[in-house]
Amino acid sequence: MKIDINEKDITPIYRQIMNGIIEKVATGFLHEEGQAPSVREIAINSHVNPNTVARAYQELINTQILFVKRGIGNFVSKGGKNICKNKIIENTKYGIKKEIERLRNLGFSKEDINKLIKDIRSEK
Repeated sequence: MKIDINEKDITPIYRQIMNGIIEKVATGFLHEEGQAPSVREIAINSHVNPNTVARAYQELINTQILFVKRGIGNFVSKGGKNICKNKIIENTKYGIKKEIERLRNLGFSKEDINKLIKDIRSEK
């Protein structure tokens, strides 16, 4: 499996790997209690250092998205899909809040921002 890495992005590579795995679990590409790709596989296919992938996996284990079966590999936790969906929502809220703050700092009024949000919501 390959995770797309954007080297121009200020997001650290290990976080981009985490986000890629989180998206794959949330969409069902990686199944709960199913085996996750090996650190080596992601490192080779994504052209990154295995230590970077290992760091991402450790973070995913710490957040209970993955778990380890010693000698076998890493697996998606039962309930991992919901955890991932919640992480995506949390990250999206954070991004939206940052953009609203940026618009306010640029002098946009609350009404301007609300109109923008309304316009976006009405787009299809």
